Amino acid sequence: MLVALTIWNDHLATVADFSQRLLVVEVEHSRACAYREIDAPGKDALHWCARLAAEGVSTLICGAITRHLDQQLNASGVTVVDGCSGPSAAVLQAWLAGTLSEPQWRMPGCHRWRDERHRSAHRACHLRGTSANPSPAPTENHLMRIAISTSGIDLDAALDPRFGRTRHLVICAIDSETSTHHENPTAVNAEHGAGIKTAEFVASLGVQAVISGAVGPKAMQVLRAAGIKAYASTASTVRAALAELRSGKLSEMP
Repeated sequence: MLVALTIWNDHLATVADFSQRLLVVEVEHSRACAYREIDAPGKDALHWCARLAAEGVSTLICGAITRHLDQQLNASGVTVVDGCSGPSAAVLQAWLAGTLSEPQWRMPGCHRWRDERHRSAHRACHLRGTSANPSPAPTENHLMRIAISTSGIDLDAALDPRFGRTRHLVICAIDSETSTHHENPTAVNAEHGAGIKTAEFVASLGVQAVISGAVGPKAMQVLRAAGIKAYASTASTVRAALAELRSGKLSEMP
């Protein structure tokens, strides 16, 4: 059988739809016996289906993936193993060994694993003959980690209305005054597609939400694929934007 991994350098690409290379691996008797790299098919789902069919690929291992591409690949007979993260060689070995569901291979911020546990609970209830309606899950809002585009490095820095070209990102839990700072590596280096690359970088930080002035449609696709919500704010500072989110004054971007 043939399995493909979406790759970026020597790691799994953050979002399948925007990956540029695929590692195609021939597997026999649960061992990888041949490798080759090919160009990814682009962003069109039909091109993905056609390319993987032409290559004979039956399984795709990836990070986040948009629902549309996931559905199209499944309909074409390709098994999608998504929500994964890590060095591509190590991820492949974990898949071959049947250990890819272990925590170290989970993509930060991806909801796939929580959803899978939810579905497993339903299956277990069905087998036991008990109720398939689980008790309401406790809210996770207090665990939400947020990335805010900013021109500075702390909560008192000015909010940067640019998402793709923001030079700095401040990360903070919604119920905390403690923050961390990350420089945006794509702000200066990316000639094109800065929004997409910034969204991929944000997804790699394991956040569940973004606050910025505006997020472009392509970057929004990446965020949605990673299960990250985006909120628009015109606040003057990071601290003020967080206060707006906590008080329910911010609306989720469409």
